[in-house]
Amino acid sequence: RRMAISVADMMEEVRRKRPLVHHITNYVTVNDCANVCICAGGSPVMTDEAKDLPEMVALSSAVVLNIGTLNERTVESMTIAGREANRNDVPVVLDPVGAGATSYRTSAARLLLDRVEVSVIKGNSGEIGVLAGIGGSGFGLRIGRHGGRRLRTGGEDGGGRGRHREDGLRLGRKDRIGHG
Repeated sequence: RRMAISVADMMEEVRRKRPLVHHITNYVTVNDCANVCICAGGSPVMTDEAKDLPEMVALSSAVVLNIGTLNERTVESMTIAGREANRNDVPVVLDPVGAGATSYRTSAARLLLDRVEVSVIKGNSGEIGVLAGIGGSGFGLRIGRHGGRRLRTGGEDGGGRGRHREDGLRLGRKDRIGHG
């Protein structure tokens, strides 16, 4: 199936609109996330202060939640930002870094999926496999592989977590984009 709009056309549209992208991301990659957003034509903003979130999310074109360096405060901030995004019809991207590696990471990712309507889950096969309930590891392709099995993460047509209908972006030796 061919995409109606080419990637080049989509990138041109992003550069024309210069969307504000709100990130609650991991300390290790915060600078990289900001620079990639800028290079793609967006305008990054990063805050995880609960008092700042409602107004900042309302101004944003997208919200990115990355659990790479999570703690109770950031999980609560991600929940607030995600719910506010849902109220404002702002798409939410969840990067469940290390889901499956520890019980805390896995429960935090599942909590976010239960409380926030996520538009895209960006993760490796292990992280997505754990969240889809088919098993895996938070270390993805280095430890867990899911072969050619289809990963169902939601939708009304059965499978998955019920009320969610997420697109998935799986990164690894071969990157994959799926609609679940």
